[in-house]
Amino acid sequence: AKASELQARGDLHGALDHYLKSLAIFDDQAITDYCIARILINLGRYQEAYARFDKILNGHGIGFHDGNDFLWMTDLGYLMVQLGVNEEGVRYLKEGLQRMPL
Repeated sequence: AKASELQARGDLHGALDHYLKSLAIFDDQAITDYCIARILINLGRYQEAYARFDKILNGHGIGFHDGNDFLWMTDLGYLMVQLGVNEEGVRYLKEGLQRMPL
């Protein structure tokens, strides 16, 4: 809870520290890795953010389901465009936007 509070207040470095501490206790929470990836994107640390998404995509996806997977898809799409992987980025963006609830 503390990490999300700090993130909401704009303290990205403080939030990142708390999220990382959380993963030190239980390292199989895709939603926590996603929060870390979003912070890293906001900090311009794109390669590190991509590593988090890679971990999410190769893990169990705990915390994600059909109703919220548009979140990681659109953010991953944005990230990939930032990294110059435009075709794949656009594919994730389109898929994420199609899955977004109305």
